[in-house]
Amino acid sequence: MISMKIDEVSRMTPEDGRVLLKIARESVEEHTLRMRIPAVRNIDPSMKRNAGVFVTLKINGELRGCIGFVEPIYPLYIGVQKAAVYAATDDPRFPQVSEDELGHLEYEVTVLSETEEIRIGKDTDLNALIIRGVHGLEVSRGIRSGLLLPQVMEELDLSPLQFLDETCIKAGMKVSCWKDPETRVYRFMGKVFS
Repeated sequence: MISMKIDEVSRMTPEDGRVLLKIARESVEEHTLRMRIPAVRNIDPSMKRNAGVFVTLKINGELRGCIGFVEPIYPLYIGVQKAAVYAATDDPRFPQVSEDELGHLEYEVTVLSETEEIRIGKDTDLNALIIRGVHGLEVSRGIRSGLLLPQVMEELDLSPLQFLDETCIKAGMKVSCWKDPETRVYRFMGKVFS
Protein backbone atom coordinates (compact mmCIF):
# COMPACT_ATOMS: atom_id res chain seq x y z
CA MET A 1 0.00 0.00 0.00
CA ILE A 2 1.42 3.39 -0.95
CA SER A 3 1.08 6.30 1.44
CA MET A 4 1.03 9.95 0.50
CA LYS A 5 4.49 11.10 -0.50
CA ILE A 6 6.30 13.79 1.47
CA ASP A 7 5.72 16.40 -1.25
CA GLU A 8 1.99 15.60 -1.37
CA VAL A 9 1.67 16.07 2.39
CA SER A 10 3.75 19.28 2.35
CA ARG A 11 1.46 20.77 -0.35
CA MET A 12 -1.67 20.34 1.75
CA THR A 13 -3.35 23.72 2.30
CA PRO A 14 -5.06 25.36 5.27
CA GLU A 15 -8.35 24.71 3.43
CA ASP A 16 -7.50 20.98 3.34
CA GLY A 17 -6.94 21.23 7.08
CA ARG A 18 -10.30 22.90 7.66
CA VAL A 19 -12.02 20.09 5.75
CA LEU A 20 -10.21 17.39 7.76
CA LEU A 21 -10.94 19.12 11.09
CA LYS A 22 -14.62 19.41 10.14
CA ILE A 23 -14.73 15.70 9.29
CA ALA A 24 -13.12 14.85 12.65
CA ARG A 25 -15.49 17.08 14.64
CA GLU A 26 -18.64 15.88 12.86
CA SER A 27 -17.57 12.24 13.25
CA VAL A 28 -17.05 12.57 17.02
CA GLU A 29 -20.29 14.52 17.49
CA GLU A 30 -22.42 12.16 15.39
CA HIS A 31 -20.97 9.09 17.04
CA THR A 32 -21.36 10.52 20.56
CA LEU A 33 -24.91 11.78 19.99
CA ARG A 34 -26.33 9.25 17.54
CA MET A 35 -23.90 6.28 17.46
CA ARG A 36 -23.24 6.75 13.73
CA ILE A 37 -20.62 8.26 11.47
CA PRO A 38 -21.82 10.88 8.98
CA ALA A 39 -21.46 10.45 5.24
CA VAL A 40 -18.82 12.63 3.60
CA ARG A 41 -19.85 14.11 0.28
CA ASN A 42 -18.07 16.14 -2.40
CA ILE A 43 -14.63 15.22 -1.15
CA ASP A 44 -11.56 16.34 -3.09
CA PRO A 45 -9.82 13.44 -4.87
CA SER A 46 -6.63 14.09 -2.88
CA MET A 47 -8.52 13.16 0.30
CA LYS A 48 -9.26 9.76 -1.23
CA ARG A 49 -5.56 8.81 -1.34
CA ASN A 50 -4.48 6.45 1.39
CA ALA A 51 -2.50 8.09 4.17
CA GLY A 52 -1.46 7.56 7.74
CA VAL A 53 -3.28 9.92 10.06
CA PHE A 54 -3.68 10.70 13.76
CA VAL A 55 -6.46 12.65 15.48
CA THR A 56 -5.72 14.29 18.81
CA LEU A 57 -8.45 15.60 21.10
CA LYS A 58 -7.74 18.13 23.83
CA ILE A 59 -9.74 20.08 26.39
CA ASN A 60 -8.20 23.33 27.64
CA GLY A 61 -4.94 22.30 25.98
CA GLU A 62 -4.80 19.00 27.91
CA LEU A 63 -4.78 15.68 26.07
CA ARG A 64 -8.20 13.99 25.99
CA GLY A 65 -7.49 11.27 23.42
CA CYS A 66 -5.19 10.44 20.53
CA ILE A 67 -5.48 7.54 18.12
CA GLY A 68 -4.27 7.07 14.60
CA PHE A 69 -2.95 4.87 11.87
CA VAL A 70 0.73 4.91 10.94
CA GLU A 71 0.12 2.69 7.95
CA PRO A 72 -1.88 4.06 5.02
CA ILE A 73 -4.69 1.53 5.41
CA TYR A 74 -7.56 3.92 4.68
CA PRO A 75 -8.29 6.78 2.33
CA LEU A 76 -7.40 9.96 4.23
CA TYR A 77 -10.95 11.14 4.92
CA ILE A 78 -12.02 7.70 6.20
CA GLY A 79 -8.88 7.45 8.33
CA VAL A 80 -9.77 10.81 9.90
CA GLN A 81 -13.31 9.63 10.65
CA LYS A 82 -12.15 6.39 12.25
CA ALA A 83 -9.25 7.92 14.19
CA ALA A 84 -11.49 10.70 15.53
CA VAL A 85 -14.11 8.26 16.80
CA TYR A 86 -11.46 5.95 18.27
CA ALA A 87 -9.74 8.91 19.98
CA ALA A 88 -13.09 9.79 21.57
CA THR A 89 -14.07 6.26 22.55
CA ASP A 90 -11.12 3.85 22.61
CA ASP A 91 -8.03 5.61 23.96
CA PRO A 92 -7.29 3.39 26.98
CA ARG A 93 -5.92 6.34 28.95
CA PHE A 94 -9.31 8.08 29.10
CA PRO A 95 -13.02 7.36 29.50
CA GLN A 96 -15.22 7.88 26.45
CA VAL A 97 -15.96 11.48 25.53
CA SER A 98 -19.31 12.51 26.97
CA GLU A 99 -21.99 14.63 25.38
CA ASP A 100 -21.17 17.41 27.88
CA GLU A 101 -17.58 17.56 26.65
CA LEU A 102 -18.39 17.99 22.94
CA GLY A 103 -18.48 21.79 23.05
CA HIS A 104 -15.08 21.92 24.78
CA LEU A 105 -13.09 19.62 22.50
CA GLU A 106 -10.16 20.97 20.51
CA TYR A 107 -9.23 18.94 17.43
CA GLU A 108 -5.88 18.30 15.80
CA VAL A 109 -5.36 16.20 12.67
CA THR A 110 -1.87 15.07 11.67
CA VAL A 111 -1.46 13.67 8.16
CA LEU A 112 1.55 11.39 7.83
CA SER A 113 3.77 10.93 4.82
CA GLU A 114 5.31 7.62 3.96
CA THR A 115 8.03 6.55 6.41
CA GLU A 116 11.67 6.23 5.51
CA GLU A 117 14.29 4.33 7.45
CA ILE A 118 17.16 6.49 8.66
CA ARG A 119 20.66 5.49 9.70
CA ILE A 120 22.37 7.37 12.48
CA GLY A 121 26.14 7.28 12.75
CA LYS A 122 28.53 9.05 15.08
CA ASP A 123 28.98 11.88 12.56
CA THR A 124 25.29 12.31 11.73
CA ASP A 125 23.95 15.87 12.03
CA LEU A 126 20.77 15.13 13.94
CA ASN A 127 19.52 18.72 13.50
CA ALA A 128 19.52 18.22 9.73
CA LEU A 129 18.07 14.71 9.89
CA ILE A 130 15.25 15.36 12.38
CA ILE A 131 13.71 18.79 11.90
CA ARG A 132 11.65 20.25 14.73
CA GLY A 133 7.95 20.44 13.93
CA VAL A 134 8.42 18.62 10.61
CA HIS A 135 9.55 15.08 11.34
CA GLY A 136 8.01 12.45 13.55
CA LEU A 137 9.82 9.27 14.53
CA GLU A 138 9.08 5.60 14.90
CA VAL A 139 11.45 3.04 16.41
CA SER A 140 10.95 -0.70 16.31
CA ARG A 141 12.73 -3.85 17.32
CA GLY A 142 11.06 -7.23 17.41
CA ILE A 143 7.50 -6.86 18.68
CA ARG A 144 8.14 -3.46 20.26
CA SER A 145 7.55 -0.19 18.49
CA GLY A 146 6.78 3.38 19.41
CA LEU A 147 5.91 6.54 17.54
CA LEU A 148 5.96 10.23 18.37
CA LEU A 149 4.31 12.84 16.17
CA PRO A 150 6.30 15.91 15.05
CA GLN A 151 4.45 18.27 17.37
CA VAL A 152 5.67 16.33 20.44
CA MET A 153 9.22 17.57 19.83
CA GLU A 154 7.96 21.16 19.93
CA GLU A 155 5.48 20.72 22.78
CA LEU A 156 8.13 19.16 25.05
CA ASP A 157 10.94 21.39 23.71
CA LEU A 158 13.13 18.40 22.89
CA SER A 159 16.39 18.30 20.99
CA PRO A 160 16.63 15.71 18.18
CA LEU A 161 18.67 13.48 20.52
CA GLN A 162 16.06 13.76 23.28
CA PHE A 163 13.31 13.11 20.72
CA LEU A 164 15.04 9.88 19.69
CA ASP A 165 15.33 8.82 23.33
CA GLU A 166 11.68 9.67 24.08
CA THR A 167 10.59 7.60 21.08
CA CYS A 168 12.54 4.64 22.53
CA ILE A 169 10.76 5.13 25.85
CA LYS A 170 7.39 5.26 24.05
CA ALA A 171 8.27 1.89 22.50
CA GLY A 172 8.90 0.44 25.96
CA MET A 173 12.61 0.17 25.33
CA LYS A 174 15.66 1.65 27.03
CA VAL A 175 16.80 5.20 26.37
CA SER A 176 19.24 5.22 23.45
CA CYS A 177 17.76 2.01 22.03
CA TRP A 178 18.20 3.64 18.64
CA LYS A 179 21.95 2.99 18.91
CA ASP A 180 21.35 -0.78 18.85
CA PRO A 181 21.92 -2.14 15.31
CA GLU A 182 18.81 -4.34 15.72
CA THR A 183 16.59 -1.28 16.24
CA ARG A 184 15.06 0.32 13.16
CA VAL A 185 14.49 4.07 13.16
CA TYR A 186 12.06 5.67 10.75
CA ARG A 187 11.14 9.27 10.17
CA PHE A 188 8.10 10.70 8.48
CA MET A 189 6.71 14.12 7.78
CA GLY A 190 3.57 15.12 9.59
CA LYS A 191 1.38 18.01 8.50
CA VAL A 192 -0.51 19.24 11.55
CA PHE A 193 -3.86 21.01 11.37
CA SER A 194 -5.57 22.37 14.47
